[in-house]
Formats: sequence, C-alpha cells, structure tokens
Amino acid sequence: MRARFQPPRGDQTDPAVIDRTIRAGLTDSTDREAVLGDYVYWRAEWPNLVARGVEIHVDHYAWLRLIGWQAGGTDIPPYGPYAVPPNGGPPGGWTTPLVDDPEAPDAPAPPLPLTPSPAQLLVDLQTSLTHLAEQVASLDASLRTAGHTATTALDRIEQRLTHLEQQLARMWRDRWTT
Repeated sequence: MRARFQPPRGDQTDPAVIDRTIRAGLTDSTDREAVLGDYVYWRAEWPNLVARGVEIHVDHYAWLRLIGWQAGGTDIPPYGPYAVPPNGGPPGGWTTPLVDDPEAPDAPAPPLPLTPSPAQLLVDLQTSLTHLAEQVASLDASLRTAGHTATTALDRIEQRLTHLEQQLARMWRDRWTT
C-alpha cells in the first residue's frame, strides 16, 4: 500500500500512471480531488519534469514538484513535507481518499473523467479566475510600491538639481558682479 506523500508506482511515461500520480499528489498535498485544469497543466509539464529529474539525478523529480518541492507563494501546498510548516496532513483528518497503486485490493476509482460537467467547468474557471485576480492584485501592489519609490527618488533628484542650479546661478552672478 502506498503511503501519503510517496509517489505511486509505475512507468512515469504511461498516461494512466501520470493521471494516477497527479490525482495522488493533489489529494496528498491539498486534500482535494484533481480537476480537469490540474490534469491539463500537469500532463503538459510532466515530460519536461521527468527529463529534468533525469538530467539532475533526482529520483521522482516530477512527483516532488507536484507535491510542492520548490514551490513559492500561492503554490505552496497546505499539507505535506513541503508545506509551511511541514506537516502530516489536515488536523481534522483527510477528506479525500488515499490514491493507492492499482494492484492494491482497496484501490479507489480512476481519475475524474476528461469531460467534466458544465457546473464543474464553472467551478474550475472561477477558481482559476480567483487565483489570477490574486496574482494581479499582488503584482499591482508591487508595481504601485515600485512606482511610488521611483517617483519619490525622482522628486528628490529634481529637488537636488534645482538646488544645484540655484547654487550655480549664485556662483555665476557672484563671479561676474564682483
């Protein structure tokens, strides 16, 4: 039986194993079922992550990234070894079933179908839009702070230049009037 936060067994180039791994990683690190957007994103990333793991000699690199290794900001998972702080799961217990390897006798159902209901698509879209809105708000705040800092610096430079111009004018006037 697979333990939480351990990758499922199988060929990480097999689409069925990849889907089971995506589902396992998200239920383990977020205690939620994977949705269509999760599958689309991670399926596209998976070959590059597996190749990168081979390149840098890190076993299960794709799995580690899926459960939050090297994540930052809103991508940091709430549960697992890469949560902040690291933990063993939800304090009140898991709401999602353990995704086990298929040879286990009590293996759960396969991943969600690839054709979600319109209601699920709306939920996924709302979740994505909320996430994007949070990122835009964060970026806007950063830009406003940077813009304010730049404006303040430019104001100080302008004041200094005005002061230097006045000094130069006085020096010029003193030199030619004496």
